[in-house]
Amino acid sequence: MQYRYQPEKLKKLREILGLTQEQFAERIGVRIESVSRWENGKCKPCSLALRRIRELEKEGKVNDAKIKDKSLPPSETEDKKSSPTHS
Repeated sequence: MQYRYQPEKLKKLREILGLTQEQFAERIGVRIESVSRWENGKCKPCSLALRRIRELEKEGKVNDAKIKDKSLPPSETEDKKSSPTHS
């Protein structure tokens, strides 16, 4: 999957990976302020940072479905997993 920068997706990716902004910044090789600005939509990551974000995404086996599922409130996520499908 190719990472496309969107502030909310970047934050969800970081959360799915279980990293703080500081840890995420260290893994990518940038300052924590950069991660904060990206997540707040104040600026965009450079091409090198985007490449490193894609690498983290692959390492963590994260895809859009995981990011979208993470965006649901916890109760909705649990309901989706536990409710049987009706045919």
